[in-house]
Amino acid sequence: MDGLTQFLYTIVPWLLGLSGFATVVALLTTIKHALDMRRASFFILRQRSRRKFRNSLAMTALFTMLTAGILFSPQARPETADDTVRPAATDSIAPTPVRAVNSASIPRVTMPPTVTPTAAQSQGPSPTAPFIPTSTPTYSPTPTPSSTATPSVTPTPTTTPTPSPTVPVLEAILTPVTPFATLAAPAELSELTVSAGIQVSGAPINPGTEFEEGRRALYVAFDYDRMVNGLLWRHIWFREGALIGGETRIWEWGRRGRTYFLLRPTGGFPAGQYEVRLLLEDEVVQTARFTVINQ
Repeated sequence: MDGLTQFLYTIVPWLLGLSGFATVVALLTTIKHALDMRRASFFILRQRSRRKFRNSLAMTALFTMLTAGILFSPQARPETADDTVRPAATDSIAPTPVRAVNSASIPRVTMPPTVTPTAAQSQGPSPTAPFIPTSTPTYSPTPTPSSTATPSVTPTPTTTPTPSPTVPVLEAILTPVTPFATLAAPAELSELTVSAGIQVSGAPINPGTEFEEGRRALYVAFDYDRMVNGLLWRHIWFREGALIGGETRIWEWGRRGRTYFLLRPTGGFPAGQYEVRLLLEDEVVQTARFTVINQ
């Protein structure tokens, strides 16, 4: 048992040194990733630096706790050979005469009353939860025309109801999401660029207005400024005037940068005329048109 204790006393300083060195390295790496995240100009590079920053921060916390555990462990504080205090032999100590003390000569000290704080005073003011507005999309039922057969010799002409000019929206686009911010000033969005691919930096690959039939995905890139996280935005796609897809999301890419969205229709893009609309808070802010042709 003494050998094991001596071994622990020997190895603890080495473990403490290695753990402290790893903590410093992890902290420097975390600072580097934080600076890279602030200097990144594109959204994808910021996302990559943010993931590295989180991993380095977790490693810093882990090594810090490991260093603290080693530092405050019992093995890190070796005991002395004999810490107990042994009383000396009673026969070598001469008894000390006890002098009587008059109790009347001792001044009396009056202690102030102890004030115990109540539960309401110790807890302090309770925090108030922030108010988050919620919005639930409402749907108006579409009247179903009913036909009643009327026996008559002369047929009565019927009128076909004219469809409303409102833009149809798929159920998938109306995904229930709750925005938690609004624009204080109009946002600045560049023109939408349709392309066949996208680079890691967010730059479009082979942009254009004509694409071959059967392509599985098309990308739309744009630059933005004065945006606010928490905004409601959506993109919708039309072919020959008919809605074919889209998505509703909450903005989470910061105030300024470049980003993109895409569409993957089942079976690829057939030939036809297409239109893409970008909406902020249910208002169309940018539009792009392109053509898919037969080969």
